Amino acid sequence: MKSLQELTELWLGCNQLEGVCELSFPSLQTLCLSSNRLKSADGIQNCPAITECLLDNNQLENIRPLSECKGLEVVDFSYNQVTAIDPIMGHQLTDLWILHNPQLDVIPELLKLEQKSKVESLAVQGCKAPSKDTLVKMLRGMFTNLRTLNGDPLRQ
Repeated sequence: MKSLQELTELWLGCNQLEGVCELSFPSLQTLCLSSNRLKSADGIQNCPAITECLLDNNQLENIRPLSECKGLEVVDFSYNQVTAIDPIMGHQLTDLWILHNPQLDVIPELLKLEQKSKVESLAVQGCKAPSKDTLVKMLRGMFTNLRTLNGDPLRQ
C-alpha cells in the first residue's frame, strides 16, 4: 500500500461507482471518475495535489469537496446536476467544462471567477446561458486568456 502513496494518475471511469469514500493519495495529480453514478464528490478533498479532475457524466449536485484542491487547473463536471461553482473560486483553472448542467446559471456563476481565473477553455453548452454572441462578448471582458468556447476557437 505504501507504493500507492506515490500514485499520480487514477482512472476509474465507467465503473458504476456510487461513491469514492476516503481517497488518500497525496501525490495524485489526475483523477478520472467519469461516467459513474456518483452523487457526491466527498473524498476527493483528501488528494491535495490534484490538478486535473474529471467528474463528468455522474449525478453530482455540488462540488464542495473540490474547494480543498487548490491546485486545480482542469475540471470537467459536465452532464451532472451542479447548480454552483463557487467551491472552485480562486483556483488557477485553465480548462472549465460544465456542459449540460441544466440548473447552472452560467453568467452569475462565472462572475464569481472574474479576474481570479486564467481560463483558456470554457464549455457551457446546455446550461442556462445567453445567446452565443452575447456570451462571447461578456466572456471576453471577463477572461482575457479565453481561447475556446464550447470547443470552438474564438477569433481574436
